[in-house]
Amino acid sequence: MKRLILLSFAFLFAATLKAQPFQFVKTGNLSSWGAATLTDVSVEDFLQNSTSLPLSSVKWEATSVTMPTGWQYYVCDPGACQQPGVSNANFYLDTGRSLFSVHFMPNNIPGNGSMTVKVYETANPSQFITKTFSVKATGVSVADLHKHAVNIYPNPATDWISISAPKEMGEASIEIFNLLGRRVRFEKMNASNDRPVISMEDLPRGNYLVRITPRTGQPITKTIQKN
Repeated sequence: MKRLILLSFAFLFAATLKAQPFQFVKTGNLSSWGAATLTDVSVEDFLQNSTSLPLSSVKWEATSVTMPTGWQYYVCDPGACQQPGVSNANFYLDTGRSLFSVHFMPNNIPGNGSMTVKVYETANPSQFITKTFSVKATGVSVADLHKHAVNIYPNPATDWISISAPKEMGEASIEIFNLLGRRVRFEKMNASNDRPVISMEDLPRGNYLVRITPRTGQPITKTIQKN
């Protein structure tokens, strides 16, 4: 009798595994943040098809959506980016990993948004997986976000520095000033030179100001030290 019960549990477990041939890759619920002035704030995961064949009819449904009045949302599933407000869609799931992302459009309104989705094969809707995607849109400006995203390495510097910035910043000029206000370096940042390396070798030791001015937007100023 005991062996029969164990075999029954093993059969049910195997059937469950067979009924769920895909999973979200990242563990737990997901969150992201951005400025309310951005076009959209998104959070993403991947759907992993663990079988050797594509799945021809998979469906996602938004079972819960909370967001401030004035916000909109849209979902990009492995098949397409849906129109704003679409709460379910069928899609084709290829083998391997496929991107799945949820996008909230804050429309300059700070707040929090959350969506819970369930995903299942249309032939077996009782077997599904769920995931909650959450975002926070703050009153911080895009310029402030860019400031935090600009990195200067190494700092302190000896012979050179490398500057990286988000692609959304676009073209920008880079100026380095000594503490007397004299400009000692000038460089351009663009698509063909998106991580410029600037020589510091011949500059005296001390502190310097690095000013990065996007073609559109406010200048970003950071301090570096030359050893």
